[in-house]
Amino acid sequence: MAIYNCFEDYKEEIELSCVQNHGVELELYSIIASIIREYCPNISLRDVTARRTIQNDDFDLKGIGGFPDFVVLERIMEGAKIFGCIEAKNTYQIYDDHADQINKHIISYRKMLYTNGLEWRFIDLTDKSKNWKVILGTRAGEKFTDRVKNPIIWNSVDTWGDLIEKITKTSWGDTGKRTREKDNGNSVCTVIVKQEDDTYIVTDEGTGTVDQGTTIEEAYSNLRTALELYYD
Repeated sequence: MAIYNCFEDYKEEIELSCVQNHGVELELYSIIASIIREYCPNISLRDVTARRTIQNDDFDLKGIGGFPDFVVLERIMEGAKIFGCIEAKNTYQIYDDHADQINKHIISYRKMLYTNGLEWRFIDLTDKSKNWKVILGTRAGEKFTDRVKNPIIWNSVDTWGDLIEKITKTSWGDTGKRTREKDNGNSVCTVIVKQEDDTYIVTDEGTGTVDQGTTIEEAYSNLRTALELYYD
């Protein structure tokens, strides 16, 4: 069964994971991998869910929010660039339930694909015009405890076609962030994020530079401008 080819197969697999295994997040990993590897053959998709920080690691794949579920890299053997990440959550949870962790992943990796199996989002911190969202289905309920009790209401097959088209056309491209190579002394900037009411405050740990914004994207953009002035 090739899940990436058929919406009915996809829906059945999601429903079975909920009935037989409580819809746990890890059920999505193989589904995500099959779809991304089929429609984005020019990138390298690495599952880092079980990764831990390794001293003197040749590949620094950890972000300020920890390890995501997948890291998207350049498909070459040496000196691969990090293009972005993928984060999955179970079907009973929604995007806003994990906003803090997700925002940290966006800052660290610049581009992120999020899904809970029902909603798929692509966020490009470097170019908002490339952001997209597709809703394959929904669960009613404001809270997790409510959503657990309610069935999935699937949207039409047209949403599946829309998702596949968007995934196929998504350009992961070059974010400018490289993995750290063993002997070249390169490192990745560490940014600390805090939210106070409706304001995101971001601090570059290395220089102490601080900036803010009403959205995580605006805060990061302001910090990047401030750092450019700092290094000039």
